[in-house]
Amino acid sequence: MKKKYFYVIALTLAIIAITISFFSFKLQPIYKQEYKLFFNVGNKVGFDLRTDFLSYGTLPPEGVATRDILVNNSFPYDVSLNIMAEKSISDFIESSGNPYIIPAGTNASIPITIKVPADTQFGNHTGKVYLIFYKK
Repeated sequence: MKKKYFYVIALTLAIIAITISFFSFKLQPIYKQEYKLFFNVGNKVGFDLRTDFLSYGTLPPEGVATRDILVNNSFPYDVSLNIMAEKSISDFIESSGNPYIIPAGTNASIPITIKVPADTQFGNHTGKVYLIFYKK
């Protein structure tokens, strides 16, 4: 009788261990890309065409600007893309399709929108945006 309980417990623990391993592997990012982001809040509008980081130029309070990032899924499987931002800029970032599903071997244009609240102080705002890829 004790032997039967031992096998049941051992089998249960093995199933739990396999399940945890499966989900922890599935939830791990397969790739992470970081972009520096910059925008200025002022009482004029200006733009910046530099491509070495996400620059939105100068925006007025209640201003909105969007830049697209071209993403290439070179993996042989579909991926799920989540966009995350540092706390310093997270209140300004909007990405309507988050998370994005990108089919294997395709490109996708991912919009990153900045919305400046009316009560935002004038000055420079900087931070980082992360594109985090998961196997779908």
